[in-house]
Amino acid sequence: MNHAWFSVRTRRGSPSAIGVLTLGASTEEALIRACNASRLAVPPVGSVSLIDLLGIDRGLAIRWAQTSLDITPHGSPAVVDGIRRGLIAHGFEDLGSGLDPMLAFSEASGPLEASWLEALTRVRGEWGTRLLLAQRHAWDCWPSFPDTASDAWKRTRQRLFDPPTVAVVGPANVGKSTLVNALAGRVVSVTSDEAGTTRDAVGAVANVDGIEVRLLDVAGLRDEMEPSERAALALANKAVARADLVLRCGDGTLPPPMIDDSLCSIAVGLRRDLGPPRGVCDLELSLVGQERGPSIRRIGQAIRRALVPDGALDTSVRWVFWD
Repeated sequence: MNHAWFSVRTRRGSPSAIGVLTLGASTEEALIRACNASRLAVPPVGSVSLIDLLGIDRGLAIRWAQTSLDITPHGSPAVVDGIRRGLIAHGFEDLGSGLDPMLAFSEASGPLEASWLEALTRVRGEWGTRLLLAQRHAWDCWPSFPDTASDAWKRTRQRLFDPPTVAVVGPANVGKSTLVNALAGRVVSVTSDEAGTTRDAVGAVANVDGIEVRLLDVAGLRDEMEPSERAALALANKAVARADLVLRCGDGTLPPPMIDDSLCSIAVGLRRDLGPPRGVCDLELSLVGQERGPSIRRIGQAIRRALVPDGALDTSVRWVFWD
């Protein structure tokens, strides 16, 4: 590769605190020449500098090796895309996100370690990180043997890199938004005693029992729905049909809704403090008082086990962690 290139290392289009772009070239001279043409100051190998980023932002330039460096603008999609377009205008080739790990991690001892380092940048959640860290030793000890993971685990492993979707559905005003807020650990859904408070599907990314999930709080069905609410609900139901797990919520007045048997689901009885839930429930929860903490732990563990079973958390199992 005789020209300068770059790759957006953080998830493109998703907001984050810091964005990361890797810049590189075939030789140190080519890298410095391309950066000088873009007015990007190149620090010495093994050092870090705060630099101007094409007049769009200021961020760190981290020089890992002679032929590559990382720049770290703010993670706003608009900022990252502006820098991406600026680099292209100055002659850098956009390699997208499919950068060869050996180019991205030139400090690696070989392709296996480079792939492992690259996977560490993509894995999500405590369990994913713990399992992946164990793989470095497993493959060093037995490099000539195939992976020992089952087909089911190979399907499950993707959920450690791409957070699965958990849709929370049920009648209006049974406490779905309160449950989503409790799982997220922050307010992402408006809660109220008035039915119809959640008018659209509300999403949040949360760490649940050591795995990262996308929570989808779906507007509750009620009789007096405005046309805009029904339209939003129709769109949300399409997302529910593609969800990895559905929490079917009810309370003491209304049972959890029935859904397609092909979907993985957990029936949850909410507001147990106000009385026993109607219908058959897998879990009965109270999110107030002393029962709040234990209830959150129980539903969190049930979600994690439905998506990543206990058997998949064996750190001695060796699995292919590269694409």
